[in-house]
Order: sequence, then structure tokens, then C-alpha cells
Amino acid sequence: MKTISVIIVLMTFLFYGFVFAQNDNAGTSSGTFLKLSTNARTAALGHSGVALSGDASCIYYNPASVIGIKSTDMVLTFSSIYEEMKTGYIGIAIPYGIGVIGAGVSYFNSGEMTRTEAAPVGFIKTGTFTNSDIGFHLSYSRKFMPELSAGVTFKGVFETLAEKSASAFALDIGGFYTYDGIDFGLAVRNIGTGLKYDSVSSSLPMIISAGLAYHAMEGLLFTASGDLPNDSDIKFNLGGEYRIIEYFALRLGYNTGQKDIEGLGGLTAGFGLFYKNFMLNYAYNLYGDFGAVHLISLGFNAF
Repeated sequence: MKTISVIIVLMTFLFYGFVFAQNDNAGTSSGTFLKLSTNARTAALGHSGVALSGDASCIYYNPASVIGIKSTDMVLTFSSIYEEMKTGYIGIAIPYGIGVIGAGVSYFNSGEMTRTEAAPVGFIKTGTFTNSDIGFHLSYSRKFMPELSAGVTFKGVFETLAEKSASAFALDIGGFYTYDGIDFGLAVRNIGTGLKYDSVSSSLPMIISAGLAYHAMEGLLFTASGDLPNDSDIKFNLGGEYRIIEYFALRLGYNTGQKDIEGLGGLTAGFGLFYKNFMLNYAYNLYGDFGAVHLISLGFNAF
């Protein structure tokens, strides 16, 4: 009964936050690649990652959630977004003493883009340029009670736009609590300095996330979370995972981050394949008329 009450309270909080929270700072942050998913499993579950645990990529969403890792874990993710845009992530988590140390690198590259200048009539092409971003992450988490853990991540963020570059430093903090088959997560990501080009500075996309992962039965998982960014409205995420057999899992999800995009958007799906120490996850995300984004993650756990 207590478990059901906790679920209802959290879901009610997230629902009312989604309905009533609005943000007048849409599109004002920089380093927006920090909002991209770094794991295909999370992306397939509607991007509800703050209460997920199980591999090294979880550090990216909540630095406290990797505390359950018992041995060295590695993950590599790649995604081709639109046209020539590409993003990826590589991370590792290592149990050390009473905690877990983690490190990771995320990147984004826009590919070749057209440079234009104003002309008497319209614009003319004057060349090409690229936009690239890279983030370095160093994390530590530890248990304070059998059910409660906390973690912190230090970040270095570097961005290059055409011939100009900028850098920033940021901090993630998170908490993770397990109770009666439910994992609860709370995290604040990207607290730090802004990226500054010449005399113009813009803040990083700070995000407050809260959510849960409910282990309904063996092999069956439901996730729900809310993300409140400093540069857009709150986003609500839902996901479900069913491990049909030991080596295969199916996933479905939905998030409201694409509610303003025309066409069918926000739906997510994917699967996971498991063999001994190796794992392969795939995610398919719909972005309305923009099309679909595919993510692939490879993982290895040194049992």
C-alpha cells in the first residue's frame, strides 16, 4: 500500500508540473548537445533515464544511479541524427571501495554546413563551416544507506562554431533511492558557467529531473520521469520494457519533448540483445516530419 501511495504522489507531481509549467527562455541556452541521449536503452524508453540503473551510461542521467554496478562496465553509443549530424558517447564505470568511479566523453558534429552572407536580393553562398561539441565527464557515487546513494559529476564542455570556440565547466548532482521494487531518481544536470563567444555568453541547458523505475515482475519494467530544463517547458517521459527471454528485451516509450513538432513525434521503441558479458541496444525515435533518429549502444561488463 505504501508503494502504491508513493507512486501516486510522484506521478501526480509530474503530471501537474507538465500541465502548468511554462518557460519563457526557450532556445536561450548553449551546449544543447548535453540534452541528447547517450544510451539506446534510455532513448527507447521515452528518454526516462533518471531512475534507470545497470550500466555506465546511467552516469550521464544521474551520477548516483550506477552504485549497483558490481564490476567494470563500459558502453559505446553512436547516432546519426539528420543529414550529416552525428553524436556519440563512450563511458566506463568502475567500483572502487564503497563507491563507483565513472568517466565518459560525449560529442556532437554537425557535418558540413553552408555559410551565407546577405546580398542585395536574398543571400549568397560564401563557403562552408562545421559545428562541433565535446564534453568530458568524471563522476563519483557512493551509498550512504543500503537503499540510498548520491553522486556527483564534474564536466568540461568545449564547443567550436566556424572559426570560434568556447568552453565551460559544469556539475551534475543526483540521488538514487530503492524501495520495495521501485527505484527513485532525482538529478540536477549542467550547473555551471556559460559558453562565451567574444562578449556574448549563454547558459548551459540546466535540467532538473525526477522519476521512477518500477520493477513490476521479473523481466517487466515501467519508467516515468519529468525533465524541467531552464530553456524550455517541462518534458514528461514514459517507458516500458519486457525481457521476453534471457537474451532479448522489447521496449516502448513516449516523451512530450516533440509536442510542438508537426506530424507524429515523441514515440520511441527499441530492443536489447544480451549474450554473456556483451549487450547491444537499439532505439528508434520519431521526430514528426523531421523523420526518425536511430541509436545503437554496445556494452560490456567484466563480471
